[in-house]
Amino acid sequence: MKIALFSLAAAAIGFVLDLIIGDPYFLPHPVRLMGQIISFFERVLRKIFKKTPAGELWGGAMLVFIMTILSAGAPFAVLFFAYRLSPYAFLAAESVMCYQMLAAKSLRTESMKVCGALKTQGLEKAREKVSMIVGRDAE
Repeated sequence: MKIALFSLAAAAIGFVLDLIIGDPYFLPHPVRLMGQIISFFERVLRKIFKKTPAGELWGGAMLVFIMTILSAGAPFAVLFFAYRLSPYAFLAAESVMCYQMLAAKSLRTESMKVCGALKTQGLEKAREKVSMIVGRDAE
């Protein structure tokens, strides 16, 4: 029960931090890190598995497996050791994780840029702004 209350408090703290701070461009973000890890393993797995339908299927399955283990295992390990340190270290770690998972302020900011560009500069400029949200070429 105590962990559940700490988790509820962490979600609330993370939400408030997101509303106040958002996602500053200068801070590293777990999603960007995950993208870099995916790119690394994709290059490695393309060398291991042949460029056939079966090879790409197995390579993709391995990539999913690796990313599932890393993206679940790393937060679990951080929270496990933080809780062993103290319940307040757990609360702090989980609050930061909740803050980084939420993106309400940043999504609003970036979507308003798309809206503004669409109204004043046209579809092409709006597509450029959308690429900041989706992280890929929106053309």
